[in-house]
Amino acid sequence: MRYLASFQSGPLSANAPRWAQPVVFYLLVDQRIRQTDEPRYQALKYECHHRNEWEPTLNSVAADVIAYGLAAGLSVLAVLVTLIILTSGNPTANGWALLAGFVLAATGIGLALILLSSMLTPEERETVLLNLLKLVLGVLLLVAAWHQRPGRDRGEGGGGKLKALLAKLEGLTPRAAFTTGLVVAVAPKRLAISVIAALTIGTAALTTGESLALLAVYVGLISAPIWILLIGYALAGDRANRMASSSKQWVNAHAHPIAFVVSLTFGLLFTLQAAAELVT
Repeated sequence: MRYLASFQSGPLSANAPRWAQPVVFYLLVDQRIRQTDEPRYQALKYECHHRNEWEPTLNSVAADVIAYGLAAGLSVLAVLVTLIILTSGNPTANGWALLAGFVLAATGIGLALILLSSMLTPEERETVLLNLLKLVLGVLLLVAAWHQRPGRDRGEGGGGKLKALLAKLEGLTPRAAFTTGLVVAVAPKRLAISVIAALTIGTAALTTGESLALLAVYVGLISAPIWILLIGYALAGDRANRMASSSKQWVNAHAHPIAFVVSLTFGLLFTLQAAAELVT
């Protein structure tokens, strides 16, 4: 009953948790405030319904962040770069330098965007813009899937630019591997998804702890191909080099089918989800 008192002294405040706001509104406002103060009743009604319509819950934001993290983390480029570095002359130092650069760039971008988006007013935080961005992202992923579709004629030398780029990574130093991690973290697809994920967190009116926790989850997911391979390499012992070499050959041979499945899956997910939220 202590939440009811928050309505007796002023507008709807943070004293009432989100899940209790509709209950409090109908129990108290309809029975007492409407009888004595119609303007205040209308103001409370607008604020209550506005919050429940536009402010997503922690669970819904977490679900979106996990989906974004998986879409950005399932990256053929990140896997190939890591495997090539693990088969280089100094795999351990180069591998952890790559991870450090990647995590630093991803965390810095996320923190900056979350801070900027948290400064928006409640009216500017409406999720219509985010849903439009999600819809655009979904369409772009579907376009990418179309270009990666099985059976597409890529012409002679298809993927040659990627192979030439990856070939340059074989003789890296730890400093160059760190720089490579920075670059891989801001690859166009990953950067676009990271921007939307950070804006989703920053505009959700979460606490600082909740925002940082979700950012940590997102960075952990998008960097998973790197740190999972590094841990696996460390645990493989004498078989590490042979396993890394064979894995590199397999991923390189199946790069286009993997990219097609990932882009198609998350393209459909984001497009349908955004379209459903925009029409409701």
